[in-house]
Amino acid sequence: MVMKVKIYGFFAALVVAALCTGSCKKNDNGDGATVVPVPVKQDVTFSFAQKGLKAGSLVTDARYVVVTIENANGDTVFYNLKKLDLYNFGGSLISQPLALAVSSKAYKLTQFVVLDGSDKVIFATPLDSSPLASLVADALPIDIVVTKDLSTNVVPEVLATETSPVADFGYATFVFSVVDPIRFLMGVQVYNATTHNWEMATANISVKDAAIGGLSLYTGNIGAITDTVNVKDGYAKYLVSVSKAGYGTKDVTLTNAQLKTYLGAPLLFLLQQPTDYDGNVYPVVTIGTQTWMAENLKATHYRNGAAIPNVTDNTVWAALASGARCYYDNDSAMYKAAYGALYNWYAVADARNIAPAGWHVPTDAEWTTLTTYLGGGSVAGVKLKETGTTHWKSPNQWATNSSGFTALPGGGREFGGGGFTNIGIFGYWWSSTEYSSSSAWTRYMGFYEGNMNWDDYDEVTGFSVRCLRD
Repeated sequence: MVMKVKIYGFFAALVVAALCTGSCKKNDNGDGATVVPVPVKQDVTFSFAQKGLKAGSLVTDARYVVVTIENANGDTVFYNLKKLDLYNFGGSLISQPLALAVSSKAYKLTQFVVLDGSDKVIFATPLDSSPLASLVADALPIDIVVTKDLSTNVVPEVLATETSPVADFGYATFVFSVVDPIRFLMGVQVYNATTHNWEMATANISVKDAAIGGLSLYTGNIGAITDTVNVKDGYAKYLVSVSKAGYGTKDVTLTNAQLKTYLGAPLLFLLQQPTDYDGNVYPVVTIGTQTWMAENLKATHYRNGAAIPNVTDNTVWAALASGARCYYDNDSAMYKAAYGALYNWYAVADARNIAPAGWHVPTDAEWTTLTTYLGGGSVAGVKLKETGTTHWKSPNQWATNSSGFTALPGGGREFGGGGFTNIGIFGYWWSSTEYSSSSAWTRYMGFYEGNMNWDDYDEVTGFSVRCLRD
């Protein structure tokens, strides 16, 4: 059933300003470009219209509303018996806002009751086909349309519950097990390597019961402000996770008491992309329990600032017994940006550390953790390879890049004669694990297969490097 809803522009803005803490400044997307975050959710508030009630009784007794909101098909519940505070603005009651994603399909308000200060149901909107349904303009369910850039106020008609049995409203009971939520503030900041400042940013957030197999309690988006999140109380520990494209996932486990302390001061997540000694900034991706760089390493210095020699001569390269780097065909202008540098294993193993602080070259076992999570070596390449044939030679068999790893075919430099080979055909990556006194384990993928292959290669060979967060 469709009912009219009221759209409050200036008034809703005042409500949000009164209830929210934080700044609505423009945010930075991490690459130095300033953008205005586009909201994916809009505020919905609730009031209610008196029907056959004495004037004044509504304002005197009403303290909360309880709502249940489902999708159009009724197979997904977004809010179940959600208890919302009522506020008196100049004699008009309006609830605290809740967030719903902008959608072309209407949501369904399937339960609506009003509570007094002792949580007793004093008013309710009857359900369609119930004996009292004809007494209100619109019985439940009521459509809620959420429109971009507009705050929506839904105003159902209610009837007093004291003179009619609960069955006449269509409800099974008016004894609701309503648990007050935990409300906490949180925000996300990313480090802008260009301005050297921490800046508020949009991100995806989720909250789960931290117990093994625990329920998902909240999923949504946070704007580039300090925002309020509401989750059900009653769990011993909560797992709060934040993810952002290019930054991976970061989480923290908090006890019930700890989470409640973040109403006065926000729970702040700091997301920073790894930066090497040369100032190269790398996007990252979280795959399972691991967070990887989403690009090949480009570093020309070890972590302590010592230079990694750029060896261009083939004969000199083939005779090396110390760390070195190069670019495919010795052409940095053509290959550095996309494929990064090629390193021999001596550079990988150097104690001065080729990886940025907080990162390392993965061991062979850590590569195995990645491939196992993705279903095993026989299919992992499908999920790791960049799609298309911009970098991979056709047909780039079965590539989906569903992991976000974006593996590229950077080729390699041979250990025998120091020549370059297989650009566009194979991608090879070192592990930090030695196989013998002269060889180390690698992983590689080809354009014609979906495998993630495993083999040892001579330590003089030049291969790509991907780093893993410590």
